[in-house]
Amino acid sequence: MFSDQNSDYNNLPADNAEYPIQQEHPTPVENEARQSLSTFGNYMKYAFLILDERRCITSIYYTAESSWREKREELIGKHILAVFPEMANSEIYQHYLSMKEIDVPFEGEEYYHTWKKWIKFHGYPSEDGVCLFLQDATLIKDNWYLAKNQLEAILQGVADSILILDTAGKVIYANKAAAQLMDCESVEQLLQVSLADVISNFVIADEIGQVLPASEYPGYRALLEAKASQACVRFVNKRTGEQRWGIVQSLPVMREQGKVTQVVSIFHDITEFKDLEERKDAFIRRASHELRTPLTSLGVLTQIMRKQCMARQDKQLLLLLDRIEHQLERLAYLVDDLLDLSAFQAGTVILHMETFDFSAILHEIVDTLQHATSTHKLILECPPGISVIGDKRRIRQVGFNLLTNAIKYSRDANQVIVRVMTTPDWIQVSVQDFGIGIAEYDLPHVFERFYQMAEPIEKTFPGLGIGLYMCSEILKQHHGYIWVESKKNQGSTFSFSLPTTIFVENNYCSTAVP
Repeated sequence: MFSDQNSDYNNLPADNAEYPIQQEHPTPVENEARQSLSTFGNYMKYAFLILDERRCITSIYYTAESSWREKREELIGKHILAVFPEMANSEIYQHYLSMKEIDVPFEGEEYYHTWKKWIKFHGYPSEDGVCLFLQDATLIKDNWYLAKNQLEAILQGVADSILILDTAGKVIYANKAAAQLMDCESVEQLLQVSLADVISNFVIADEIGQVLPASEYPGYRALLEAKASQACVRFVNKRTGEQRWGIVQSLPVMREQGKVTQVVSIFHDITEFKDLEERKDAFIRRASHELRTPLTSLGVLTQIMRKQCMARQDKQLLLLLDRIEHQLERLAYLVDDLLDLSAFQAGTVILHMETFDFSAILHEIVDTLQHATSTHKLILECPPGISVIGDKRRIRQVGFNLLTNAIKYSRDANQVIVRVMTTPDWIQVSVQDFGIGIAEYDLPHVFERFYQMAEPIEKTFPGLGIGLYMCSEILKQHHGYIWVESKKNQGSTFSFSLPTTIFVENNYCSTAVP
């Protein structure tokens, strides 16, 4: 298939021999030409070559710097090592030699110190010989190394702990912050040990202090469910007793087919925030208890004054006492709310579960508030005879809070609608008003503790910003949910649901739904 175009082919070296660039004593002109050919690799950008069975170039296409643009004809018929002598012991050349035997394509990349270049190569067998594609990948490689080093500097410099796990749970990357969090002396030490062994040195709990099972770890859930997972956790080092709070967010890394190959977990340390929050909660608890004593004393004194005024028939003073008692009652409610808030935060709330008539409670709430307001008509759409197992006082508290808010935040409207719907599994209550509504950016925060609406008109309504938070916590204790649908200036609908089966003291109790 190949014809002898050059008599020099008969004296080519064996495949494992070093190629002699000049086998006889060259003339100065020939030597200069040989040296000129051997510098081709310094200038090449990419080249496509076809080599015959003697490893000589039969065809070549390339781009190179200007000094080599017109020298294509000089390369035809030359041995590959005459043009690229640096390849004599290279990976490319070894692949080329082996391909002649196994007849399969090959590819790879290699650094050439002489040229100071990275060369990316592909080889393919063909009827004409071997097709070899060479590309100067130095710029690509340099940019890749630069990007890699930049990313490494960023990941090692951030305060958040970052771990990358494979599907077997092995740590394949960690930054310094992660090593410190895991009580390891270095990143290298963390990479060498089992993550399960490292985690066994810690107690990992949720916000209310319950130990988090491994199945609830965000990283495990991200791997299993193939979606992002987040949790607020507390790390307690068994050896040192040090406690760290953090928000752990885990994200799956997937192939194009949707298969999870890795999980990236980020631990954002919120220990300082949690410590500050705990001090604030402790202050609220102490202040609330301290307020209870003078409030009780003031209540007793007003009762004594009322008896004396009644004996004297002092109607004007009795009217003032009515106002004082009303304000004392409001202040007592605020103190009770703060005490409840502290109890929920500390996880010390005890629910008094009992079976009660849910329909009757809703009617009681609506009737009570209807007598207290002359501006709104309260409409209740509720089937009779719904019995619920729960804490009656707490459920009543939720209903009062939602209905009171609906009246308060719809001053220009004249009605509020309360709807109750039932299914075999859930009871759902919706309270719809036609008032000022809630801005979109406030919606995700309305059930947060102490949250107040941002716009001036909302700030004209009094309150501590804990009512909706309390409703949310009460319903969580009942395994229920609460949510809101609202648009600015188009009213709001607050809804909550209660399960028809409630878990109480290791027993399942069913509600009766008509």
